[in-house]
Amino acid sequence: MGGWGRSEAKPQIVEHSGGSLRSPPATQRLFIIMNNTSTITIRLFAVLREIVGQDQVTIPWHENLTVAEVKQTLQQTYPEIEPQFKAIMMARNGSYCKQTQLLQPDDEIAFIPPVSGG
Repeated sequence: MGGWGRSEAKPQIVEHSGGSLRSPPATQRLFIIMNNTSTITIRLFAVLREIVGQDQVTIPWHENLTVAEVKQTLQQTYPEIEPQFKAIMMARNGSYCKQTQLLQPDDEIAFIPPVSGG
């Protein structure tokens, strides 16, 4: 009769220059995979979009990532963007937030410069 059975599969052996290592348990592998694929989407508007050359950028997420770190990453990647951040508004998933806001995987951060015109 069908049903759930136990697998007698042996652990995978990974070759390494110093010998061989057992692969990590499934729960650790899942965490590693999830951690490596989680991202944050950065939305850019007006002059920020012009400087970067696109309206959104994706960066890797890591635990304890804050909006301030995302902002710093943008400034390091695009130094000419720094003066624009003096009066910038920030939103996380559509709600205004502070720089100290902790981010979660797949969050969307929007950097919104002041609007001028007449």
